[in-house]
Amino acid sequence: LKVSDVVTIWSPSKGQFCILSKNGAIWKFSISEQSPASLLCKSNRTISSNQVKSAVCEGGTLYFVDSEAKMWRLDEMSSGPMMLSDLSELGEAGRTVSDICSFAGNLFVGFYAGALARIPSSGGRCEVIATDYRIFCLEKDLNQDILWIGTDGYGVFMYCDKPAKFN
Repeated sequence: LKVSDVVTIWSPSKGQFCILSKNGAIWKFSISEQSPASLLCKSNRTISSNQVKSAVCEGGTLYFVDSEAKMWRLDEMSSGPMMLSDLSELGEAGRTVSDICSFAGNLFVGFYAGALARIPSSGGRCEVIATDYRIFCLEKDLNQDILWIGTDGYGVFMYCDKPAKFN
């Protein structure tokens, strides 16, 4: 496995980490607690026959987009990935996913090509909700009901379903 083949790395639990490679394989490793510590490959399996373009792991759930611009979800407990949406409906922009974040019962998808989209968490059609700026990151605020949207050159925007109130 070469570094250039790694799409994402995450830690499902203490002493373990997983790697998703471009060829759709997930490698699960553990670190032994013996001295000297060693790296043990616990498993490896293929979750996609298509090349994986981007991926995000959030709370034990892996979201990934393949070379056909299909977005998938893989839960730790599921036997295989579930297709959530066909991003190719968005044209070339659908192939430029920068980040994925769950928020307020939906999945938000940012695109380098300049769009923010929303997909129901259970899957369905991808709805574009903004096309003004290229998105490079999405971050859920842990203290408030806010999704922070990082843009390319235009700062950070706040997405929130609540109206602003001042008392």
